[in-house]
Amino acid sequence: MSGRSKPVQNVKSVNTRRRETWKKSYKTSRPLGGQYAGPDERNESCSWIHHQAVTLQLGPDTKALAYALFDRAIFTMKVKRTHCAVLAAACLLLSTKLLEDSVCRDMGKFLIKQANLAFSKRDLIRMEMMLLQKFDWKIDDATAIDMLFALFDLSSGPGKVGPGYQQKNLVAHFLASELTSIELAHIPCLELALAALATFNYKDSFNLLTQLKMNKVTFSHRQLNAAITHLKPRFKKLRVPSTVLNADEEDVTPLLSKLFSHGCLEPTPFGRKSLADVCHHADPATSRAM
Repeated sequence: MSGRSKPVQNVKSVNTRRRETWKKSYKTSRPLGGQYAGPDERNESCSWIHHQAVTLQLGPDTKALAYALFDRAIFTMKVKRTHCAVLAAACLLLSTKLLEDSVCRDMGKFLIKQANLAFSKRDLIRMEMMLLQKFDWKIDDATAIDMLFALFDLSSGPGKVGPGYQQKNLVAHFLASELTSIELAHIPCLELALAALATFNYKDSFNLLTQLKMNKVTFSHRQLNAAITHLKPRFKKLRVPSTVLNADEEDVTPLLSKLFSHGCLEPTPFGRKSLADVCHHADPATSRAM
């Protein structure tokens, strides 16, 4: 395999690992009202996942996988509202075990406390096992974050200096923080990753689209534009320089610190602490993304 074709194959590999069939029918398949969870519970639970992931300094890929597992569960099965807390904790725990180099000691106990003791350790273990059985142990879902880094590799040609590690992680953490919204839940990961790059005015975005077309990697312009429409106003609120990805050298430490606090200041109903509480004791800029 040539050096040039390898990034293309990486993009295609991420596409083949996507388990997003639920996204095509999530509006009609989700339970309406009653005792079962719906969009409101989904947003609340994913926000809670994000709070805990920031506190534990988890990577953007871990956050995105936790959301993906939660969405697969809530939109393909009838999940009672009372089970959302333990489901959210189980999804985060599974994604952490799969993707993180090290797992916080007794993370399950930590999540139980953060959820106001809404479930027990036994409940959490049972939910983990149930998810693994329902998903046939196939939990390595490709997410928008996986696709984002695959696109970064594709856009970097021989002898070409692309964005640095911190710059890439700034985009990844921004996108991961926005995936807590139901408005983006139905959009495939390729379009979400492309939208994130367009939002940051990535100078190689046009060439990237050309390469995708040449290699017959299809995407929906309608869904891409919908994602950009959602992301751009939220990106502007951060007041991050739109040229951050195109600079040769860029210290993004202050920007990452600002990003970690964005959207995390309001506690979720079944959580004990918000990031505002945590920031009194720890600097979020020292997360794993640094």
